[in-house]
Amino acid sequence: MYVSKLFTSILVIIGLYGCASSHKNLQKDSRNLIASAQYGKALESLEKSDFKKEEKSQLLYFLEKGLLEHNLGKFNESLATLEAAKKLSQELFTKSVSQKITTAVANDNYENFYGSYYERSLIHFYLSLNHLMLSQNSEDNEKQKHLVAAKAEILLWDSLLKSFRDNRLGKSVYKDDMISKVYGAKVHEFLGGFNNEQIALQLYKDAVQLLFKNYNAYKTYNLSFKEFKSDFEQLATMNLNDVKKKYISPTKFQNELKSFLDYKILMLTLKIRAGDRKSVIHEFDISNEIVAKVESELKDKNSGNIMFLIQSDLIPEKIGKEYNIGIDGAVNSIEDKKTQRVIREVGIPIISIFAAQTLGLTPKAENWSLPGAYLGIVTTQVALSAWGIEFELPKVLNDKPNNSLKLEIYNEAGDKLISEFPLALVEPLNDLSEEAIEEDASANYLKTGSRVAVKHILAIIAAYKTYQFLKRGGTMDFICRNAALIEYLAASKVIKATEKADSRYWSSLPKTVSVQDVKLNPGKYKIKVKELSETGSVLKTSDLGVTEVKANDKKILNFRI
Repeated sequence: MYVSKLFTSILVIIGLYGCASSHKNLQKDSRNLIASAQYGKALESLEKSDFKKEEKSQLLYFLEKGLLEHNLGKFNESLATLEAAKKLSQELFTKSVSQKITTAVANDNYENFYGSYYERSLIHFYLSLNHLMLSQNSEDNEKQKHLVAAKAEILLWDSLLKSFRDNRLGKSVYKDDMISKVYGAKVHEFLGGFNNEQIALQLYKDAVQLLFKNYNAYKTYNLSFKEFKSDFEQLATMNLNDVKKKYISPTKFQNELKSFLDYKILMLTLKIRAGDRKSVIHEFDISNEIVAKVESELKDKNSGNIMFLIQSDLIPEKIGKEYNIGIDGAVNSIEDKKTQRVIREVGIPIISIFAAQTLGLTPKAENWSLPGAYLGIVTTQVALSAWGIEFELPKVLNDKPNNSLKLEIYNEAGDKLISEFPLALVEPLNDLSEEAIEEDASANYLKTGSRVAVKHILAIIAAYKTYQFLKRGGTMDFICRNAALIEYLAASKVIKATEKADSRYWSSLPKTVSVQDVKLNPGKYKIKVKELSETGSVLKTSDLGVTEVKANDKKILNFRI
């Protein structure tokens, strides 16, 4: 009776998951439109959909809408939407785990979308960037108001990241953000004055430390990222040179970012603390090439200081990946006494034999992997040698490496190349999202696997009892087997439908964010960005139009390509 009631309740709630499928289709269509820069159509599609009415996904709706408005240059509208997102995010995270909506039969798709750590962090980035873009299109008081608001948002951002650092100390997980340092430093530079420039200098120095201590855990920056991540807890006790030698193999992206940071550190040092020149060059091992470049540029008092901020491509897709969990381990984690009693009445050995021999259930060998293993994340193994049940956990398809971006600056006519620079990759969202989802999957492996396994075990028991009933009545074994199998497959289909991995994510985010600071004399310039393969061949050229630079100009040129 208990088994029958449980599966009746599962069948009743299956309709609740249609919205998850609807959202997945909307995301797919939206991403196709964003890939072709049709942000207006993507926003129109979002607003016409039923997704905005889904109470459990309200935060995600605000995030998607706010970024699309930002991409369209509707910065005031984006501010309002992302402010709503920030408020809701804060409200959701004040709830305790006991207040989250969970049931014996519902998975994470039935809970509120809370957002990953990196998604919560980026709300502040886009709010601040909206203010900064508005400041560049405003005059006097309005301009200063938005600049101050951009800085205020950075302070709130840092407060959030501090809470991450405090709660996740000593772990190789997302707990700080490179773009918060680099972009935050730039905003302080724009505000100007000794105190703001001093803060900017410190933020660039902090970025160097963050690159070494945390971002070497990402494959974008470190060829030895697996070893770095898996042995992270012992690195703090090791000699610095030993860590570099054994655990760090810098990629071109790390070298380009380090060069950019060295350039900014030396530039600000010579501007506000020239007496520290020698010690800073030594401390950060700044190359002679960068020293010469900085000293040359400081002689030009009339040029404009332009930061190019390039948001490129689309964050990788989040999907469901199948894993296995052993029956023994799943059963041992059951707390519900009724369920324990039902399973004990039959016994695990009989359930396993019936499942394998009568129902012919054999889990796929390739699913005997653990989430996060590829990234060096450790998951508790639960009786993996035993017969197991398949279930889904979320995974990010981060299978395409990042390509280099080169900034090219031409004369206004576009027929003469004036200068070119590598763009420094400061936000590898493909790596950040992969790490975040693998971390969650690893943490939820036992909870989710056990929940799904129990449902399957109860379905197998129901099929087993049907088989016994028919067998006792003298029914042919062939018919008994098929009746039991049909009953189990029907229940299994329901379980699979209700236990799809939660694939909700901020799908309109870029794959990477890259920056470069350029000194330009007053004039008009045509801007292009080229995407390069590992061999240096041009894969894509983005024409970003003509921009005008005025004497002593300070601004960010923000593009989505």
